[in-house]
Amino acid sequence: MARDILTLVGLVVVGVATGALYFQGLWWTLKGLPSKGAWTSRFIGSFALRAALVVTVFYLFMGNDWRRVFALTLGFLVARFLIIRKVRQVPRDNRKEKTP
Repeated sequence: MARDILTLVGLVVVGVATGALYFQGLWWTLKGLPSKGAWTSRFIGSFALRAALVVTVFYLFMGNDWRRVFALTLGFLVARFLIIRKVRQVPRDNRKEKTP
């Protein structure tokens, strides 16, 4: 029983790390889009890499058990919440270019 709980807590941590990489990558992609050309290929390429990361990690760690998938997803959503909170704290002037 204790081993199962430790495994699930570890999977939540893996989910947080995966989500942090995914959402931080999304933030970097969106932040860099206005200043560079060929934005569609950059956006699609970034999405493909981020999605491949998430699918691969979930596949490797889920072990065909719904509790493991739930723990990974919970961690992923926690990371989403934390990244959104971090981004909202960034002053608006640093988010995008000033418009007159």
